[in-house]
Amino acid sequence: MDSPYLWSEERDYPKIVQRYTQAAERQHWKAMMNLVTLQIEGRGLPRDPEAVVKRVEAAMQLGIPAAYDRMGTLYQRGIGVKGDATRAFAFFQRAADMGSPESQTYLGGKWMRPMTIQKEGFGVTRSSDKKCCNVLLRKAMDKPPLNWDLPQEKPATEKPTPDRCATSMKA
Repeated sequence: MDSPYLWSEERDYPKIVQRYTQAAERQHWKAMMNLVTLQIEGRGLPRDPEAVVKRVEAAMQLGIPAAYDRMGTLYQRGIGVKGDATRAFAFFQRAADMGSPESQTYLGGKWMRPMTIQKEGFGVTRSSDKKCCNVLLRKAMDKPPLNWDLPQEKPATEKPTPDRCATSMKA
């Protein structure tokens, strides 16, 4: 049905949309955001920018940081809404404050290059605010992206010591 090993032409998009819709009706955040992506790309759903905005707004009402990030992208690109860089920045900032590693990384990168902030029309001029950049990037590095399912590490029972490391290297 849906696999990274299938070419996009080989995927069963009507079935994918059906399953994501079932999950989204149960307020599964990832399914909601996947439906948005499919609708933007016109895969299994007709391209409908207004419907995309409604889906994202519904996810925002549930407090999903990725939805605020996506709304920032919609405003930045003018998809379903009038393009507005200042509003886009506000949505990215809100998503970053809510813990979105994607938004934290994106904004941290923007703060590292203050001229890109001005060129892209973001309504800020903090060219010397390195502290903000460092805080956002550090927050992003502390968390994996929201869609990763990482296995839980088992706590180490013994701490490694130089003797133990040297012994294991000799063996």
